[in-house]
Amino acid sequence: MHIVMTLSIPDGTGAMAMMAAFARAFRRHGHDVTLAHGPIPPGQARLDSRANLMLTELRAAGVDLVPVPGLPATYRRRASQELADLARRIGADVFVGFHQSDRKHAIRAAGTVGIPVVISAQNQHRFWGLRPVRWAKARAYARLLRSAELVVCTSTVVRAEVVGRFGVDDRRAPVLPNGIEVPPSGGADRSEARSRLGLHDTDLVAINVGRLDVQKGHDVLLDALGLVGAELDDHFRMVIVGGVPESKNQERMEAHADALRARAEQDDLAGRVRFTGWRDDVRELLSAADFYVHASRWEGFALAALEAMAASLPVIITDCSGIPPGFEPGVHGFIARTGSAESLADAIRAVVTMTPDERSEMGRRARRLLEEHFDVVRIADRFVDLTAAAVGQARTNPEWETA
Repeated sequence: MHIVMTLSIPDGTGAMAMMAAFARAFRRHGHDVTLAHGPIPPGQARLDSRANLMLTELRAAGVDLVPVPGLPATYRRRASQELADLARRIGADVFVGFHQSDRKHAIRAAGTVGIPVVISAQNQHRFWGLRPVRWAKARAYARLLRSAELVVCTSTVVRAEVVGRFGVDDRRAPVLPNGIEVPPSGGADRSEARSRLGLHDTDLVAINVGRLDVQKGHDVLLDALGLVGAELDDHFRMVIVGGVPESKNQERMEAHADALRARAEQDDLAGRVRFTGWRDDVRELLSAADFYVHASRWEGFALAALEAMAASLPVIITDCSGIPPGFEPGVHGFIARTGSAESLADAIRAVVTMTPDERSEMGRRARRLLEEHFDVVRIADRFVDLTAAAVGQARTNPEWETA
């Protein structure tokens, strides 16, 4: 097959990481891959940035890179036409779309040239604007999404939205969780990692990784810490790794980040919370922590939590993505109700009151779960199989069931 993958914003985040893993898998299986991508965000323009490194690695793997500047613009028909022209020129067999904005162009282009499109639904969907605008956007998007041959969902929650809200045939909406490349066990030196963050060996350290955005629920996390505050040891520290990316929503996100920092300076949290900003050494910093907290309001499947599991940390996650395959609360970590500071506070209490040995054993179990269920190589191979089946079925029978 010749696959055209679309990525509107090469920003180095989780969706791009999964796109890159799938692209490499297509190449391993002998398929040709072209990546049509939008402009690299200014903050990722450095040669040593995560996004640029990913693109360089894809080029080395034999993926053709084709810039399409209009991809991030949802309603710019020119981008759809450019994709259609590209597909004709190279004899493409299928489009694979990744971001909510570029999927629309991929679906339109696929319809123009008469080839199937596969969507990787990495996240739950959000539409911005006044209520009538949001309604109209969602309705138009649903019409497009229903024409996809396959919508591969990262969780049962995403699948429920794709089927229930957008009307996609449930036979065309399989669930395939995200994954990561499982690193060797044993991370960076714990004392060295703590030294980088100005932490002491006696500190009890929780860590959170994610951009400072309403989606990630940092405000809920800080409220939860406030509820637990009096019960926390003086040596408890919450480390929040991440910053505000350059985007069309940057002003709104900057205001949210300022509010988070102001909240962290209030008396019940003063001295307990540290914001590190963007860091390129996240895997090493995870070695400094005793457990991980992910407080998202909506999420497809959090790669950051998987990275924490790889570092043998107990994880606290919200139920916005459902329960990951094989995950047992109280065994691998804890699950809190989305948006509930009280529920998140209960989960934090449960972890901080464990003994160090109990936390270590829970972290080891989380690591084993990761190895069993979330190896990205096996997951990417499955995505290749699903795409090949979709192309084959689309050529022979439009009324088909996924394997």
